[in-house]
Amino acid sequence: MSPSALPQELIDEIIDAAEDDLQSLKAFGLVGKRWTQRTRKHLFHKIELVEISNHLLDPTTRCKQLVELLEANRELCKHTRTLIIQSSTVDPDAEEKDRNLGWLQVCFEDVIKVLQMLRRSVNSIALCQGKTAAMNFAHLSPPLREALQSFVARPNIIDLSLFGVHSMEMASLAQNHSMEKLLIAFSGPPRMEALQSNSCIRWQQQPTTTAGSLTSSKRSVPSKKFLETLAVCGGAHALHLLLCESQNAQATLDFSRIRRVTVGTMHWDGAMTVIWPYFLKVFCQDVLSYSISLGPWSTTSLDTLQDETTVHFDPVVFSFDQLPRLAYLNVEVPHFSLLLPQHTQIPHLLEGLETLASSPKPVPLRYLTLDFNFGSLSVVDDVTKALAEVSECRDIWGRLDEILSREIFSSLTKVIVRMLLFRRCKFDQSVEELDELKSTIKLLKRRGSSGRWKPPVVAQKRSRSVYLILAVPSWPKDGAIRIFNPGNAVVAQMAARIGGDLFDVPQFRQQ
Repeated sequence: MSPSALPQELIDEIIDAAEDDLQSLKAFGLVGKRWTQRTRKHLFHKIELVEISNHLLDPTTRCKQLVELLEANRELCKHTRTLIIQSSTVDPDAEEKDRNLGWLQVCFEDVIKVLQMLRRSVNSIALCQGKTAAMNFAHLSPPLREALQSFVARPNIIDLSLFGVHSMEMASLAQNHSMEKLLIAFSGPPRMEALQSNSCIRWQQQPTTTAGSLTSSKRSVPSKKFLETLAVCGGAHALHLLLCESQNAQATLDFSRIRRVTVGTMHWDGAMTVIWPYFLKVFCQDVLSYSISLGPWSTTSLDTLQDETTVHFDPVVFSFDQLPRLAYLNVEVPHFSLLLPQHTQIPHLLEGLETLASSPKPVPLRYLTLDFNFGSLSVVDDVTKALAEVSECRDIWGRLDEILSREIFSSLTKVIVRMLLFRRCKFDQSVEELDELKSTIKLLKRRGSSGRWKPPVVAQKRSRSVYLILAVPSWPKDGAIRIFNPGNAVVAQMAARIGGDLFDVPQFRQQ
């Protein structure tokens, strides 16, 4: 049967199945007119104007080509939903030897044209720092700066991400009518706005306003929009300025009904220590999901943590008792922090859960996920030793089980411990050897080996404990990512000793 004779519904399904395969989509677009429209929908769904070190064309040339393409066929613009702009910037007034302008500064006129053509279709935008420096709005030309500020303030923008963006006016974001997701990482407002944020911090160290009063006082505003998801890391002044502006009677973006919050522990400073307790108490009464992560682009290693005077997070992030509706809790821990008591999050996590357990009402927590991040490992041989360091900390697992076994956590259904090995593992076993290894694990579990420690939360049948070793040893040609591969029998026995069930990730996702 000729491709042109296929029903349109079948053609659409074929194209949709290859939405992440760029080469296949390009080929489908050449089959015929009935294939073109659906193919364009996926090809132009996301446009990335970014720095790519191994690309044949520099960002300036690619941007010019994009402008020519969109101007020649304006119909393509309607398919774009996500726009990502990544660029370093330098002070244009710097000395000649230090002045190597970023591509965003060089072809700002073309970027303005792209923004104008995509202003009606894009609902998600990310502004990101470049490979060598931050994206500083003070270094951009006034027309481009104004165009970007206007673009992110448009009413159809529902998702905004700011990675390493400096000197961007934040106050205007409080006037957004449609924002649902906001990410602020290593970004901050101009100096004058930061000074305003500092004075606001001192005023709000003793908050007199509650979330309920904030909400009731703003119900008169008809175009109110409640932010649903917030992620912040290293953006204290930007966050606090937005919180201050949101209390203005004219503000349209409301932070008082956030459902999902993620906070990065790296690059924590004194401003965040002051802001976060206030934020949890006033704006997080409806939060269902709370995640504590290291933060994006974290480069912290064991060597950089040796300085005991360096503060990388504050225990205030573990104030779970300030989240009365918390149902999903995720905590990411760098494995090496267990070796440095002054930097490990585990004691603060346990204290936070202990405080939560003292609540007079049942705790709604349903899922607890602990992610041990092994991303800093540089030697493959360290994997087994590093896993042992984590899995043999019985004082940690024992107290965790004692706390979670209490009746107040009756809603808890699953405890997930994940070892995030990423590509730091190398597995030489054949498929048959891995299958035999999995069978050995199941046999150990059935026999109840004395070397295996089974958490009480599993024994009580009230919740399940899931232990996952996640690693991506390679990218197979078939596109499948084989994630669960215990490297050797020692690692497998450690997984069995901790207890719980081990799953292949596809199987785990189905449950």
